[in-house]
Amino acid sequence: ELHPKWLQSYELPQPVMLFEIDMAALTARGLPQIVEVSKFPPVIRDAAFLVPARIPAQAALDVLFAAAEPCVASIDLFDDYRLQRGAGVTVSEKSLAFRVLMQDTQTTLTDEQADQVMQKLVIAMHEKLGAQLRR
Repeated sequence: ELHPKWLQSYELPQPVMLFEIDMAALTARGLPQIVEVSKFPPVIRDAAFLVPARIPAQAALDVLFAAAEPCVASIDLFDDYRLQRGAGVTVSEKSLAFRVLMQDTQTTLTDEQADQVMQKLVIAMHEKLGAQLRR
């Protein structure tokens, strides 16, 4: 913002701002892609995994996204639980719970198809991070 002294000197009625845009960084991001809106209902499943406490939630999200099928529209972390007053989690581990939203643009997903997708995600978490499905 231009210094008030210069605003008065040039008799400018409003503050003047100056900024720079890094066009290389801006263009490297890419443009949003158009995606077809599905007329079929989504399938939502939740899964909680026991993982070593040292593993960041983002590492788990990266594993899930890498293993996700094309019908997976979103994966969101909704709980990061560590031992406080409850049971079921040791001091050296934590529970990460994810909501997986699946939706196909061509057909309604069956329970069997959704179960297969979730099984693939569970296997990937176990193989990559040693995670166990929390029951």
